[in-house]
Amino acid sequence: MGRFLLAMLCLFAPGATRTVTQQTDAPPTPPPAPALVNLSMRATPVEVLGEIGLQTRVPIGIIPGKDPGALCRMKTTFVFLGEDPRSALDAMAQQLHYTLNQEDGVYLLTAQDVTQHQRDVLDHGFRVYRTGGRSTAQTIS
Repeated sequence: MGRFLLAMLCLFAPGATRTVTQQTDAPPTPPPAPALVNLSMRATPVEVLGEIGLQTRVPIGIIPGKDPGALCRMKTTFVFLGEDPRSALDAMAQQLHYTLNQEDGVYLLTAQDVTQHQRDVLDHGFRVYRTGGRSTAQTIS
């Protein structure tokens, strides 16, 4: 009986190993193409940026400058039909007199009048960040 089990194990083990090897040798699937922006709306720039983020799932950051509420006050008509996120955000940046950069996968719209103090705060790095025992801030690891 022991020899029979050993023989069965020897027969099935190489096949199982081959199957695993074949699965790991498969080429990786390409990443999905970014979603396109399709919207036509009269809204504030912040509302449109939110809609672009929801449609395309791309992270968008804003550095507002001296007047942080400027992007929330004026309503403008924005029309983007089948544009990639970079093109839509670039068109918005030009219209708003902002610059558009991409840092670590995040599209970053920056006002032209960003103060030196704002730049210093944004450039500051923390060696260690501790939330404490009863803090409302949460860390992501």
